[in-house]
Amino acid sequence: MSTTALGGLDLNSLALPAGTAPRGNNQLGQDTFMQLMITQLQNQDPTKPLDSSEFVAQLAQFSSVSSLESMSRAVGQLSEAIYANQAVQASSLIGRNVLVSGDTGVLRPGEGMAGAADLPFSTASAVVRVYNEAGELVRQLPLGPQAAGLARFTWDGTDAAGNALPAGTYRFTAAIPPQGGNAEQAADTYSSTRVTSVTLGSDLASSTITTEAGRELRLAQIKAIQ
Repeated sequence: MSTTALGGLDLNSLALPAGTAPRGNNQLGQDTFMQLMITQLQNQDPTKPLDSSEFVAQLAQFSSVSSLESMSRAVGQLSEAIYANQAVQASSLIGRNVLVSGDTGVLRPGEGMAGAADLPFSTASAVVRVYNEAGELVRQLPLGPQAAGLARFTWDGTDAAGNALPAGTYRFTAAIPPQGGNAEQAADTYSSTRVTSVTLGSDLASSTITTEAGRELRLAQIKAIQ
């Protein structure tokens, strides 16, 4: 709101009470606005008092300024509350396993490895193939009857003969073998990985996680939380 004139009186010519500092950018706060109105009434021409309709209009302006400032404070408090809630939600991911797009997993001693395949249609013949770091096929896992969509799997870390394989990083693929003369169809894969840290951004969309494999991913890239 500019400091031009109220009721024909130039507000720039009115002196504010001592200790009152006007806001920058020629904007009036509600306290300054009220003090200007009082100063205007004190300095009006007794022979030409302020028109009542103009005074009501100025009161309406004062009410508008007050409402806008209250709304601004409320929005600011709401924004802070939402961000704090998002921070709590994001930090709760630390130590949890999440499904993210990828084809590698970490096999730990005494633990299995998990992931998922995104099947384009229902099938009973989809398989997951696991490869070691040398690129050798070490295990083939039939998924059994599955509906279209996300089909989860777990691998116990053993080969086809039941021998425990060493801990480390393994790669896996998912596919639907040839059916009715059709070629084998690959399926997108997701790996289950542990979240080691969360980096908060200005909002939830820009926040990121870091996985045990050192990958940095946006929260939107998480397919599922396990």
